[in-house]
Amino acid sequence: MELNFEIENLVEKLNSKRHREVIDEAKESIKKYPNIFVFYNIIGLAYQGIGNLEEAKLFFLKAIEKNPKEIGPKNNLANTYVSLGKFDEANKLFIEILSKVKKSPIIYINYAHLKKKINDYKSALQFVEKAISIDENNLEYYEELANIYQSLGNFNKSKEICAKILEKNQKYIPAHIILSRQIDYKENKNNLDKMVELHKKEKLSLNNKIKICFAIGKAYEDQNNYEKSFKFIEEANNLQDKKVEYKLENDKKLFKSIKKIFSKTDPKKYKINFNEKKIIFIVGLPRSGTTLVEQILSSHSKVDGAGELIYLKKSIDKTFVKENIISEYLLNQEINSEKNIINDLYFNFLKSHSFSKNIITDKAPQNFMWIGFIRIFFPNAKVIHCCRNSNDNFLSLYKNNFASNQHMGWTFNPKKIVSFYNLYSDLIKFWKVNYNNFLYEINYDKLVIDQHSEIEKLLNYCELEFENECFNHHKNKSPITTVSMYQARKPIYKSSLNSSKTYRKYLDKYYNELNKVN
Repeated sequence: MELNFEIENLVEKLNSKRHREVIDEAKESIKKYPNIFVFYNIIGLAYQGIGNLEEAKLFFLKAIEKNPKEIGPKNNLANTYVSLGKFDEANKLFIEILSKVKKSPIIYINYAHLKKKINDYKSALQFVEKAISIDENNLEYYEELANIYQSLGNFNKSKEICAKILEKNQKYIPAHIILSRQIDYKENKNNLDKMVELHKKEKLSLNNKIKICFAIGKAYEDQNNYEKSFKFIEEANNLQDKKVEYKLENDKKLFKSIKKIFSKTDPKKYKINFNEKKIIFIVGLPRSGTTLVEQILSSHSKVDGAGELIYLKKSIDKTFVKENIISEYLLNQEINSEKNIINDLYFNFLKSHSFSKNIITDKAPQNFMWIGFIRIFFPNAKVIHCCRNSNDNFLSLYKNNFASNQHMGWTFNPKKIVSFYNLYSDLIKFWKVNYNNFLYEINYDKLVIDQHSEIEKLLNYCELEFENECFNHHKNKSPITTVSMYQARKPIYKSSLNSSKTYRKYLDKYYNELNKVN
């Protein structure tokens, strides 16, 4: 009885997100019950909750050691491997689990998440459909299905699934959010009135409140009602800013150390040993045209589009970054080593994907921080820096809800956007002075106005032959998971140019602070 009580008490606290308490208390329970796997599993989940994935992994492994037949810890460990970017380990574990448990919807859904991470959307779709065939009343599974079809550009199918969800539950917020990305509210209101009603009358979770405010803001912008639009965008950002823990000082330290070290590093001192595959790194601020540029390039017959990969950042963080400062000693050690550890780590991560072509695009925008590292460790790479009108970029950052809150926490507060933008602007100027010949800049505004000429120049820089498919990038079937997923499926349009002027009344004081580097 006492054992059951302790487990129930810990589970209740875990569900209430009292993670630190759970860890301390479960460790005490382990002293009394050292062979009960449940306590190790609970501690692993608590460490997951606070983002300490390495500790979570260790406790899930201990839980499995105590009870190798139990599926729960193995599932949790597989999910942890996914979060750590250890996709091969996760894949092996899911295969092992499914060899023993033939019909588990939650395992199918988790396996689908892994397949999405490695760009295998066809398999992800199949696993979600299997989950639905077992549990056809779980709306979260239909939501996952709608998201996958949306990423693949099958908007009609995505809308159809959302309609099915809302038939069952008109208050299901995620379905409204998915629809809001695809609807032009200038032409019809569709679910706008319902979203406004939900926002006004329903007691929503903080996450749902934030999401629905961003969606309503987008809807009113479609209708050119900028006053109402800004009201909801501002509410969404204020709520998200309070929720997200972002410290600008950490980025200031990192950027300062990057400039300090690379001002003394010879740009010609690069590695001789590197993978024969060529990476095209597409960098810049988010919402600066990176998705569009990747769609153009990955439409080429010799290029695979990988989307936003985390591998370069993971490899550099693991090897050189200590407390938001680059270790000059470790960097010099690696530069003078015969091995090319960053290149090796990056391509080891990439093995999880099934890319068949020798040229791969990586469009993680914030890789602009690592241009010096790319020059040294990926000497055969191409780096494309995307930029656009600073005011338009600011607005697009502020009015969109970014999934990766950990790295995008600066986008929910206009003062923080200005500060980060100016850090970025200063670092880009530094790279241009020191690595100008290694960096190709494409301006989104010029690309929109004169796409033929700009695309030709882009292909020429990438040493790619001219192909008409690159001008039909909107027909590209590569999955898109960023907030640009809908716009990037359209032919290039000019309505986004100077879009910031419509919000000048509310944001002008921030626009004026952009590009003012301290």
